[in-house]
Amino acid sequence: MRAGTLDRLITIYQIGEARDAFGGITETPSAYASNIPAHVRQIKGAEIFGNDSKIAEVDTLFRIRYDSGITKKMYITYDSADYDIYFVKEIGRNEGLEVYAKAKVD
Repeated sequence: MRAGTLDRLITIYQIGEARDAFGGITETPSAYASNIPAHVRQIKGAEIFGNDSKIAEVDTLFRIRYDSGITKKMYITYDSADYDIYFVKEIGRNEGLEVYAKAKVD
């Protein structure tokens, strides 16, 4: 993977669980890794209509350096939007990752 193609910075968050004062479990995001160099490419977009509202979904491919800890339970923040990861694919033998994610924009 050529470093020159990784021209954007993303942050990956993981969701942790913590007990509150009443013994309940709350989910809290925490940064897994910040300022990760990435190549970003929008794959497709769609508009969904329903319940008197319109939601735009954008599928995006993020290519990053290899990290074995990245899973579908995480999400990416890029350009002031959150992207839910739905597929992670290894490139070569630990050369990099293709992370497929979906953003919902109101």
